[in-house]
Amino acid sequence: MENSTEPLILGDIAGQSAFVSDAKGWLSTEKWPRAVLLHGSSGTGKSTAAKVMLREKMGDFFDPMNYIIINASDDRGIEYIRNQLKSMSAVKAVGTPHRGIIVDEADGLTPAAQDALRGIMEQYADNVIYIFTANDLSKIRPAIQSRCLVYEFKPISPEDGAKRLKTIWPESDWDASFMKLMKHTGGDLRSAIAIVHNHSNEESLLATLSDGGNPSQAVLAAISGEYGNMRKQFYSMLDRGLSLTFVMRTFHENLTEFFEMDEDTTWTVMSVLGEMIPHMYEWPIGSYSFVDCLIARLRKEVTV
Repeated sequence: MENSTEPLILGDIAGQSAFVSDAKGWLSTEKWPRAVLLHGSSGTGKSTAAKVMLREKMGDFFDPMNYIIINASDDRGIEYIRNQLKSMSAVKAVGTPHRGIIVDEADGLTPAAQDALRGIMEQYADNVIYIFTANDLSKIRPAIQSRCLVYEFKPISPEDGAKRLKTIWPESDWDASFMKLMKHTGGDLRSAIAIVHNHSNEESLLATLSDGGNPSQAVLAAISGEYGNMRKQFYSMLDRGLSLTFVMRTFHENLTEFFEMDEDTTWTVMSVLGEMIPHMYEWPIGSYSFVDCLIARLRKEVTV
Protein backbone atom coordinates (compact mmCIF):
# COMPACT_ATOMS: atom_id res chain seq x y z
CA MET A 1 0.00 0.00 0.00
CA GLU A 2 1.20 3.50 -0.81
CA ASN A 3 0.73 6.40 1.58
CA SER A 4 2.55 9.29 3.26
CA THR A 5 4.55 7.90 6.17
CA GLU A 6 6.49 10.79 7.68
CA PRO A 7 4.92 12.47 10.74
CA LEU A 8 4.54 16.24 10.55
CA ILE A 9 3.74 17.08 14.16
CA LEU A 10 5.06 15.94 17.53
CA GLY A 11 1.83 14.11 18.33
CA ASP A 12 2.37 11.81 15.36
CA ILE A 13 5.69 10.45 16.68
CA ALA A 14 5.19 6.85 17.78
CA GLY A 15 6.37 5.99 21.29
CA GLN A 16 9.25 8.10 22.67
CA SER A 17 6.91 9.77 25.16
CA ALA A 18 9.66 11.51 27.14
CA PHE A 19 11.02 13.33 24.10
CA VAL A 20 7.56 14.20 22.76
CA SER A 21 6.41 15.54 26.12
CA ASP A 22 9.49 17.74 26.55
CA ALA A 23 9.36 18.97 22.95
CA LYS A 24 5.72 20.00 23.37
CA GLY A 25 6.85 21.97 26.41
CA TRP A 26 9.55 23.73 24.38
CA LEU A 27 6.94 24.56 21.75
CA SER A 28 4.50 26.05 24.24
CA THR A 29 7.11 28.12 26.10
CA GLU A 30 9.27 28.89 23.04
CA LYS A 31 12.29 27.93 25.15
CA TRP A 32 14.25 25.52 22.99
CA PRO A 33 17.46 23.67 23.94
CA ARG A 34 20.55 24.52 21.94
CA ALA A 35 21.55 20.88 21.46
CA VAL A 36 19.69 17.57 21.57
CA LEU A 37 21.06 14.03 21.23
CA LEU A 38 18.71 11.21 20.23
CA HIS A 39 20.19 7.72 20.51
CA GLY A 40 18.88 4.20 20.07
CA SER A 41 18.56 1.34 17.62
CA SER A 42 17.67 1.74 13.96
CA GLY A 43 14.06 2.29 12.97
CA THR A 44 12.95 3.96 16.21
CA GLY A 45 12.34 7.38 14.64
CA LYS A 46 15.38 9.43 15.66
CA SER A 47 15.96 11.19 12.33
CA THR A 48 12.25 11.74 11.81
CA ALA A 49 11.84 13.20 15.30
CA ALA A 50 14.72 15.60 14.65
CA LYS A 51 12.98 16.96 11.54
CA VAL A 52 9.61 17.19 13.29
CA MET A 53 11.21 19.14 16.13
CA LEU A 54 12.60 21.71 13.70
CA ARG A 55 9.35 21.82 11.71
CA GLU A 56 7.37 22.61 14.86
CA LYS A 57 9.87 25.24 16.00
CA MET A 58 10.23 27.06 12.69
CA GLY A 59 6.62 26.89 11.55
CA ASP A 60 6.17 28.65 8.20
CA PHE A 61 9.92 29.17 8.00
CA PHE A 62 10.72 25.46 8.01
CA ASP A 63 12.65 25.59 4.77
CA PRO A 64 15.91 24.07 3.48
CA MET A 65 17.46 27.54 3.64
CA ASN A 66 17.05 27.41 7.43
CA TYR A 67 18.10 23.85 8.19
CA ILE A 68 20.47 21.23 6.88
CA ILE A 69 20.82 17.47 7.42
CA ILE A 70 24.32 15.97 7.46
CA ASN A 71 25.03 12.26 7.47
CA ALA A 72 28.15 11.88 9.57
CA SER A 73 28.81 8.39 8.23
CA ASP A 74 29.55 10.04 4.87
CA ASP A 75 31.47 13.08 6.13
CA ARG A 76 33.16 12.14 9.36
CA GLY A 77 36.56 13.85 9.25
CA ILE A 78 37.89 16.79 11.18
CA GLU A 79 38.41 18.92 8.06
CA TYR A 80 34.73 18.65 7.16
CA ILE A 81 33.73 19.77 10.66
CA ARG A 82 36.23 22.63 10.79
CA ASN A 83 35.38 23.94 7.34
CA GLN A 84 31.95 22.91 6.06
CA LEU A 85 30.02 22.55 9.31
CA LYS A 86 31.51 25.73 10.73
CA SER A 87 30.50 27.66 7.61
CA MET A 88 26.97 26.26 7.82
CA SER A 89 26.72 27.26 11.48
CA ALA A 90 27.72 30.84 10.70
CA VAL A 91 24.80 31.37 8.28
CA LYS A 92 21.90 33.31 9.83
CA ALA A 93 18.37 31.89 9.64
CA VAL A 94 15.65 33.78 7.76
CA GLY A 95 12.41 34.56 9.61
CA THR A 96 13.28 32.46 12.65
CA PRO A 97 15.88 33.05 15.39
CA HIS A 98 17.83 29.83 14.98
CA ARG A 99 19.20 27.76 12.16
CA GLY A 100 18.80 24.00 12.54
CA ILE A 101 21.58 21.50 11.89
CA ILE A 102 20.81 17.79 12.12
CA VAL A 103 23.86 15.54 12.31
CA ASP A 104 22.64 12.02 11.54
CA GLU A 105 24.70 9.05 12.74
CA ALA A 106 26.94 11.33 14.76
CA ASP A 107 28.56 8.26 16.31
CA GLY A 108 30.33 7.92 12.95
CA LEU A 109 32.33 11.11 13.56
CA THR A 110 35.97 10.56 14.48
CA PRO A 111 37.03 11.59 18.01
CA ALA A 112 39.04 14.48 16.57
CA ALA A 113 36.02 15.66 14.57
CA GLN A 114 33.86 15.53 17.70
CA ASP A 115 36.42 17.61 19.60
CA ALA A 116 36.31 20.22 16.84
CA LEU A 117 32.51 20.09 16.85
CA ARG A 118 32.42 20.93 20.56
CA GLY A 119 34.13 24.26 19.92
CA ILE A 120 31.78 25.09 17.04
CA MET A 121 28.74 24.32 19.21
CA GLU A 122 30.00 26.77 21.82
CA GLN A 123 30.83 29.45 19.28
CA TYR A 124 27.45 29.38 17.54
CA ALA A 125 25.17 28.50 20.46
CA ASP A 126 23.12 31.67 19.93
CA ASN A 127 22.66 31.00 16.23
CA VAL A 128 22.09 27.25 15.82
CA ILE A 129 20.09 24.40 17.33
CA TYR A 130 22.11 21.20 16.88
CA ILE A 131 20.32 17.86 16.84
CA PHE A 132 22.42 14.70 16.81
CA THR A 133 21.27 11.14 16.22
CA ALA A 134 23.32 8.08 17.11
CA ASN A 135 22.90 4.33 17.25
CA ASP A 136 25.76 3.83 19.71
CA LEU A 137 25.85 6.38 22.53
CA SER A 138 29.21 5.11 23.76
CA LYS A 139 30.86 6.50 20.60
CA ILE A 140 29.74 10.05 21.40
CA ARG A 141 32.36 11.97 23.39
CA PRO A 142 31.33 12.97 26.94
CA ALA A 143 32.06 16.60 26.06
CA ILE A 144 29.37 16.47 23.36
CA GLN A 145 26.90 14.56 25.52
CA SER A 146 27.25 17.06 28.36
CA ARG A 147 26.20 19.90 26.05
CA CYS A 148 23.03 18.12 24.91
CA LEU A 149 19.70 17.04 26.26
CA VAL A 150 19.98 13.29 25.76
CA TYR A 151 17.04 11.01 24.92
CA GLU A 152 17.07 7.27 24.43
CA PHE A 153 14.77 6.09 21.63
CA LYS A 154 13.71 2.57 22.56
CA PRO A 155 12.14 0.00 20.21
CA ILE A 156 8.53 0.98 19.62
CA SER A 157 5.91 -1.12 21.38
CA PRO A 158 3.54 -3.19 19.23
CA GLU A 159 0.64 -1.05 20.44
CA ASP A 160 2.28 2.29 19.59
CA GLY A 161 3.63 0.98 16.30
CA ALA A 162 0.28 -0.47 15.22
CA LYS A 163 -1.41 2.82 16.11
CA ARG A 164 1.03 4.73 13.92
CA LEU A 165 0.59 2.28 11.04
CA LYS A 166 -3.18 2.72 11.34
CA THR A 167 -2.70 6.50 11.18
CA ILE A 168 -0.68 6.13 7.98
CA TRP A 169 -3.17 3.70 6.44
CA PRO A 170 -6.52 4.68 8.01
CA GLU A 171 -8.54 2.95 5.30
CA SER A 172 -7.13 -0.46 6.23
CA ASP A 173 -8.62 -2.86 8.76
CA TRP A 174 -5.33 -4.63 9.38
CA ASP A 175 -5.13 -3.80 13.10
CA ALA A 176 -4.27 -7.31 14.29
CA SER A 177 -1.78 -7.77 11.46
CA PHE A 178 -0.12 -4.45 12.30
CA MET A 179 0.36 -5.67 15.87
CA LYS A 180 1.85 -8.92 14.64
CA LEU A 181 4.11 -7.03 12.24
CA MET A 182 5.48 -4.75 14.98
CA LYS A 183 6.26 -7.78 17.15
CA HIS A 184 7.96 -9.35 14.14
CA THR A 185 10.23 -6.35 13.56
CA GLY A 186 11.12 -6.02 17.23
CA GLY A 187 9.87 -2.43 17.45
CA ASP A 188 11.50 -1.26 14.22
CA LEU A 189 8.76 0.98 12.79
CA ARG A 190 10.77 1.92 9.70
CA SER A 191 11.06 -1.74 8.68
CA ALA A 192 7.37 -2.26 9.41
CA ILE A 193 6.40 0.65 7.14
CA ALA A 194 8.64 -0.69 4.37
CA ILE A 195 7.03 -4.12 4.64
CA VAL A 196 3.49 -2.71 4.45
CA HIS A 197 4.48 -0.65 1.41
CA ASN A 198 5.37 -3.87 -0.39
CA HIS A 199 1.97 -5.54 0.10
CA SER A 200 -1.33 -4.74 -1.56
CA ASN A 201 -3.47 -6.92 0.70
CA GLU A 202 -3.46 -8.34 4.20
CA GLU A 203 -3.18 -11.94 3.04
CA SER A 204 0.15 -11.34 1.32
CA LEU A 205 1.44 -9.48 4.39
CA LEU A 206 0.56 -12.37 6.69
CA ALA A 207 2.11 -14.84 4.28
CA THR A 208 5.35 -12.86 4.36
CA LEU A 209 5.37 -12.82 8.16
CA SER A 210 4.90 -16.56 8.39
CA ASP A 211 7.27 -17.58 5.59
CA GLY A 212 11.02 -17.73 5.42
CA GLY A 213 13.86 -16.99 7.78
CA ASN A 214 14.11 -18.02 11.40
CA PRO A 215 16.71 -16.73 13.88
CA SER A 216 16.65 -19.98 15.86
CA GLN A 217 17.36 -21.97 12.70
CA ALA A 218 20.16 -19.54 11.82
CA VAL A 219 21.77 -20.17 15.22
CA LEU A 220 21.40 -23.94 14.88
CA ALA A 221 23.06 -23.73 11.46
CA ALA A 222 25.92 -21.66 12.92
CA ILE A 223 26.51 -24.13 15.76
CA SER A 224 26.37 -27.06 13.34
CA GLY A 225 28.62 -25.47 10.73
CA GLU A 226 25.87 -25.41 8.09
CA TYR A 227 26.82 -21.99 6.78
CA GLY A 228 24.85 -22.21 3.56
CA ASN A 229 21.66 -22.74 5.54
CA MET A 230 22.64 -19.97 7.96
CA ARG A 231 23.04 -17.59 5.01
CA LYS A 232 19.67 -18.70 3.63
CA GLN A 233 17.94 -17.97 6.96
CA PHE A 234 19.50 -14.50 7.24
CA TYR A 235 18.74 -13.63 3.61
CA SER A 236 15.12 -14.71 4.05
CA MET A 237 14.69 -12.43 7.05
CA LEU A 238 16.22 -9.48 5.19
CA ASP A 239 14.05 -10.25 2.15
CA ARG A 240 11.00 -9.86 4.38
CA GLY A 241 12.03 -6.27 5.09
CA LEU A 242 13.44 -6.86 8.58
CA SER A 243 16.26 -4.53 9.51
CA LEU A 244 19.80 -5.82 9.95
CA THR A 245 19.72 -4.53 13.53
CA PHE A 246 16.65 -6.61 14.32
CA VAL A 247 18.05 -9.70 12.58
CA MET A 248 21.30 -9.53 14.56
CA ARG A 249 19.52 -8.81 17.83
CA THR A 250 17.21 -11.81 17.50
CA PHE A 251 20.14 -13.98 16.40
CA HIS A 252 21.99 -13.04 19.61
CA GLU A 253 18.91 -13.64 21.76
CA ASN A 254 18.46 -17.11 20.31
CA LEU A 255 22.19 -17.84 20.51
CA THR A 256 22.12 -17.61 24.32
CA GLU A 257 19.82 -20.63 24.42
CA PHE A 258 22.42 -22.94 22.83
CA PHE A 259 25.09 -22.97 25.57
CA GLU A 260 23.97 -26.35 26.87
CA MET A 261 24.13 -27.85 23.39
CA ASP A 262 27.72 -26.78 22.61
CA GLU A 263 29.20 -24.27 25.03
CA ASP A 264 32.58 -23.81 23.32
CA THR A 265 31.15 -23.27 19.85
CA THR A 266 28.46 -20.94 21.20
CA TRP A 267 31.08 -18.76 22.91
CA THR A 268 33.11 -18.64 19.70
CA VAL A 269 30.07 -17.59 17.64
CA MET A 270 29.26 -14.99 20.30
CA SER A 271 32.82 -13.64 20.13
CA VAL A 272 32.77 -13.28 16.35
CA LEU A 273 29.34 -11.64 16.49
CA GLY A 274 30.61 -9.20 19.12
CA GLU A 275 33.57 -8.25 16.95
CA MET A 276 31.37 -7.63 13.91
CA ILE A 277 28.45 -5.78 15.51
CA PRO A 278 30.30 -2.46 16.11
CA HIS A 279 30.83 -2.22 12.34
CA MET A 280 27.19 -2.85 11.52
CA TYR A 281 26.01 0.76 11.78
CA GLU A 282 28.65 2.06 9.42
CA TRP A 283 28.75 -0.89 7.00
CA PRO A 284 29.17 0.74 3.57
CA ILE A 285 27.85 -1.89 1.16
CA GLY A 286 24.56 -3.19 2.52
CA SER A 287 23.00 -5.67 4.92
CA TYR A 288 23.46 -8.75 2.75
CA SER A 289 27.20 -8.17 2.43
CA PHE A 290 27.43 -7.78 6.22
CA VAL A 291 25.79 -11.19 6.60
CA ASP A 292 28.23 -12.72 4.12
CA CYS A 293 31.25 -11.27 5.90
CA LEU A 294 29.93 -12.41 9.29
CA ILE A 295 29.52 -15.95 7.99
CA ALA A 296 32.98 -15.84 6.39
CA ARG A 297 34.45 -14.92 9.79
CA LEU A 298 32.55 -17.77 11.45
CA ARG A 299 33.82 -20.26 8.86
CA LYS A 300 37.35 -19.19 9.73
CA GLU A 301 37.00 -19.14 13.52
CA VAL A 302 34.54 -21.91 14.42
CA THR A 303 35.64 -25.53 14.64
CA VAL A 304 32.60 -27.79 14.66
